[in-house]
Amino acid sequence: MGQGSERLMEHIAGLSDIDLLRMVSFDYAQYRSEAITYAKAEIAKRGVNTNSVDLINLSNVEISHPFIVWKRRTSQFSAMIIRTRAYALFFLTGGFVFALLNILSYRRMINAPVLLDHGVMSFGFPLEWYSYGGYVGMTYIHWWKLVADIIAGLFICLLFGWLFRSLVEKIRFHVESA
Repeated sequence: MGQGSERLMEHIAGLSDIDLLRMVSFDYAQYRSEAITYAKAEIAKRGVNTNSVDLINLSNVEISHPFIVWKRRTSQFSAMIIRTRAYALFFLTGGFVFALLNILSYRRMINAPVLLDHGVMSFGFPLEWYSYGGYVGMTYIHWWKLVADIIAGLFICLLFGWLFRSLVEKIRFHVESA
């Protein structure tokens, strides 16, 4: 038996029952077959009753070192804040852009020269949902186009928020990994 095998056996012998069971039951793909064999032998040597262990809860056992727990919670909390702030910021930015495009469409309509007395003017982005003018000066709101514009606006907001959040997460990943 080589020196590496002896060190492996000593290491496995130093593991807790829970770590051994997790190693054999869930994380076996991460280990060499030799390590799994030693772990099974250690479980048998200790006489661990595998029937009394709740394997469902065993898979969710967390590392309880205070620094690791603090680090994990801090990174989860900061990631949540960055995701929600980035998403909310650019969701609102998308709404602002959509409203600005509708306002610019309205200003374009007002500033356009009327060539005929019975000309009809309209505005809206992306669909023209408001019309006025004509010979009798009627005003008409195209409700289905207005609903479609609102849906398009929400889509633009969702898209802006998602794209920017994805960008922030990629930048954050590359900064943290460096």
